[in-house]
Amino acid sequence: MKKIISLLMAAVMMTSALPMDVYAEGNNPNEGIMPLYNCFSKAISAVIANGNSVECKSNIVVYSGEEWVSVTQTIEKKSSSGSWTSTKYTWSKNATTPTIGYIYTNTTTISDGGTYRLRSDLVVKTSSGTKETVTSYSGTFTI
Repeated sequence: MKKIISLLMAAVMMTSALPMDVYAEGNNPNEGIMPLYNCFSKAISAVIANGNSVECKSNIVVYSGEEWVSVTQTIEKKSSSGSWTSTKYTWSKNATTPTIGYIYTNTTTISDGGTYRLRSDLVVKTSSGTKETVTSYSGTFTI
């Protein structure tokens, strides 16, 4: 009985170690493997809320061979149905001198109560020359 269990466990372990193909949604597997993203750079969104005062930060981390083109911050509000909608609080910055790391910061005052989050949209120029938008969200905060 122990041999059978050992053989079954070995078969399961070998099966889980086999490579699996991963395809982006909508790809035809017969046309080859396409990555979900062409870039590795990212923007990390963070918010410091103190009363009605809100400080928004997008920490831009750029992968070697890529460069960031622009970043847009948008504060989103959660509706009663649970969906997120953009507010009037939005800021954008174009990269004048693309660097490996950059922190984009804005401060505002929000008077309307509710649950909010920061959305950061980072446009990245990949090493192949294409542009891609990477989005990140902060945790929620309440006013």
